[in-house]
Amino acid sequence: LLLLVLSAYFFKEPWLAVLTDLAHKLGFKGLAEVNVALVYRPENFVAATRMFLLFPLLGLGQSEFYRQAANHQLTQSYFLSIEQNGENAHNYFLQTIAETGLIGTMIFTLMLVYPLWKISDKRLLIPAAVGLLSVFAGNLFAHSMLVRENLFVAAGFLALMYAWVASEQSSMLNTANTATTANTTAPPPGTKNPVSGSRRPSAVWFLVLVVVSLCGGVLAAREVYRSFSRFPFTFDTQCYKSKPLDRDGWMTGLYEVGMASGTHRMTFQIKGLPPDIAQHPLAATLSIVRGESDVLVSRQLVLTQDGPAIMDITLPDDRVVDSPDYRAVVSLQKCFIPRNMGINADARRLGIQIGATRAD
Repeated sequence: LLLLVLSAYFFKEPWLAVLTDLAHKLGFKGLAEVNVALVYRPENFVAATRMFLLFPLLGLGQSEFYRQAANHQLTQSYFLSIEQNGENAHNYFLQTIAETGLIGTMIFTLMLVYPLWKISDKRLLIPAAVGLLSVFAGNLFAHSMLVRENLFVAAGFLALMYAWVASEQSSMLNTANTATTANTTAPPPGTKNPVSGSRRPSAVWFLVLVVVSLCGGVLAAREVYRSFSRFPFTFDTQCYKSKPLDRDGWMTGLYEVGMASGTHRMTFQIKGLPPDIAQHPLAATLSIVRGESDVLVSRQLVLTQDGPAIMDITLPDDRVVDSPDYRAVVSLQKCFIPRNMGINADARRLGIQIGATRAD
């Protein structure tokens, strides 16, 4: 599935032509209609692939998919970013590789295939393997293992596979001890013990493993270092989601308010500031925008503990609001989370507290 998604990502045009033709043959008008019919799963899978390609070795980080899915610039998905404001991939395995990268997925895969490699009679693993694959099948189009009861069931099947490995190894050891006791004659020099069947990795394979591990570690460390100054970790998506003022007057990093017809100035009274404002003054941008992105006037200011207590902005050239698509916008440099600062249990992203707004 991952190879199919990656090939579709890198070879878009051929895949689009093939899939569009297939959609028409199935009676759909286009791929957009197929996407809706499949409950936006293709859109989610492509977004997961974009996330994986940003940090392919270590991924975005555990549980980051849901949070980063709210970033439309990252996902380019209307469903994930706009409609849901963050959601899971609805494919446990794509979400795993997007969050933990190739290294985490390799560890996850090795944990699953180790019993198959270690046990001699693989038929013993069939019942537990079928059960585990059944659970996995329910995670190709959903993420049922995010529910702890389903995760426990999968872990139980995996534990049964490891239990069979331990049981077989214990049985082989008992057989070897019995054979050694029964036959005290030492084997001729240079012959292998047919009972033990022990295998030691060669020095070449050990050297290959060391070299690959060192190269992977260096590349992974480089990826982590670069992530501190690389999109999307330089931008707090939830901070810059435009929302109304909370009941206590706190805004996020972005606040927009409509301007009434006939007015030309908007004034904001500042009631509260971030608790670390003395050490870290807060930059703010105040602007008046018409329509989607027509910025008519903008000004920069820095908020400190000494003020200002009032922010205001005025339309230029004695201009007044003459249509309902005018709005005043306050954008802040950053947000803070009280819980992260040890203030209280409030997990909101907060900017400044607005006491009152007035349009003149």
